[in-house]
Amino acid sequence: MNAEDSIGTPSERRVALRDPRVLLLFAVLFGYILWPIVQVLLESVWERGGGFTADPWRSFIERGHWRYGMRSLGISLATVVLAGAFGTGLAFIYFRFDFPGRGILAGLALLPFTLPPLVGVFAIWTMMAEDGIFHQATRVIFDGGLWFEKGYGGVLLVHVYSMYVFFYVLVGAALENFDETQIEAARDLGATRIQTFTRVVAPQLVPALAGASLLTFMTSMASFTAPFFYMAGRPVLTVGIQQALEESANGLASADCVVLSLCAGIFLFGLVRFEGTIEGGTRGAARRRTRVASPWRRGILTISLSLLTLVLLSPHLSMIRESLIKPGTGFIGVPYEYTFSNYTGLFGDADSIRPFTNSLRAAGAATVAVVLFTMLSAWLIQRREFAGKTAARMLLMLPWAMPGTVIAVGLLWISRKPGLLTWGVNLRGTIAILALAYFIRLIPLAHRTIKAGVARVSADLEGAARDLGASPFRAFLKVTFPLILPSVLAAATLTFATAMGEFVSSIILAGPGTEPISVKIDQIRRGPGGIHAAAAYSTILMLLITMTFILFGRRSRNQS
Repeated sequence: MNAEDSIGTPSERRVALRDPRVLLLFAVLFGYILWPIVQVLLESVWERGGGFTADPWRSFIERGHWRYGMRSLGISLATVVLAGAFGTGLAFIYFRFDFPGRGILAGLALLPFTLPPLVGVFAIWTMMAEDGIFHQATRVIFDGGLWFEKGYGGVLLVHVYSMYVFFYVLVGAALENFDETQIEAARDLGATRIQTFTRVVAPQLVPALAGASLLTFMTSMASFTAPFFYMAGRPVLTVGIQQALEESANGLASADCVVLSLCAGIFLFGLVRFEGTIEGGTRGAARRRTRVASPWRRGILTISLSLLTLVLLSPHLSMIRESLIKPGTGFIGVPYEYTFSNYTGLFGDADSIRPFTNSLRAAGAATVAVVLFTMLSAWLIQRREFAGKTAARMLLMLPWAMPGTVIAVGLLWISRKPGLLTWGVNLRGTIAILALAYFIRLIPLAHRTIKAGVARVSADLEGAARDLGASPFRAFLKVTFPLILPSVLAAATLTFATAMGEFVSSIILAGPGTEPISVKIDQIRRGPGGIHAAAAYSTILMLLITMTFILFGRRSRNQS
């Protein structure tokens, strides 16, 4: 048996950098993750043919893009506070108390995860517009009704709706893992409820709250779609990047990317620092939910949370409703008419169908590539020791901290002309560059999912297969792969569903004829009377993603 292929001692598990598997790992990490970021940095300080220049940074100051950064920072901090309050409150209700319907309602609190970013923003935008359902409903209570189509309120509403889930999931997990005997001990020693919470419960929730805050802040800083819809004339950094690209101010766009990447990198460092405590925790006696004793209080709680769940579901329902409205109806004085023509019109010609095939091709190719690569990366990180392993770990997580706009700009710069990284062809405006952007962006998600599966499989099983004469590849294929298949299917599901709805990179990289569904939705909704046709596209996209979760989820459960 070759020492480098063994599963036994640390010396046997160590492989050389020249090992083809390690070379492939670093080739992808350096070529498609690190090098595009280096290109963005160089573009911000180096003038082609002219050497060093500070002009991009001068423009960053003079054109007020530093204000874009301050605006992004302010929105992100406000999002953390508001999403934290809402998500943590829900977690305490669902994970500390027991009442009728709790299980179903707790699961439905994850509804925002089922909406692609563009569709979620579009749905809330149509609800809150002057002729939207929210305005019509509030006319009963307020004179003239309430609505808003522009400004910080819309951005914060979208952010809180889509990001409170970070707090809900992490704080909920912390409460599930909480050692109930510590509370009982504190109460036995005479501590009040407030003292018990502040001295026993709160300190153990700090890692979860910190992790959720970091995730929310990073996601908000990288947010493009909500500011793009709601803050015309007052852009944030992500929107400023796109504007600079449209003006061919490549250096300024790169300077914006550098600032955004620095902010994201700082908070990624914080996330990694807290990660060990977030995933750890103490577990003692099984946690018991407090049963709400009073029947009328149980009823009020169930009814109130059911209404809240309906509110969380309202963007989905609003999108479906908008897709069925006949264009030209529903305005003031014009009654609503409903029709399926918005759907039948989508399949009338090849141009209407093309965005679906573009998304399926790009998302499908990205999913296959991501799953194959992250199976290799997860196995190497979990099973082998090699020089540069720490650097590989960091690079594997780096796309998580990089906003989609930064990844897209980096790909634009490395694809200026055909070369080794572009496989000798011109990638600009092609399906391939979209698939490549999705591949880079989704490596961290799939790597973490599959690595968790590999970690649960004993290396001794593979070693036993090797001792019986199996090659390294055959041992992995026949022993490890069947056991990690549920994790692989979960990674494939998350990758495909996310790629199908990706908008931030797509709007920068898509060319004429290669627009995916998300970009097509944005193009249609900008046109006259295009809201309802865009809603039909959005509804079909929601259905495709839901079907993906159902299909892959069922396969994953069957393999468990």
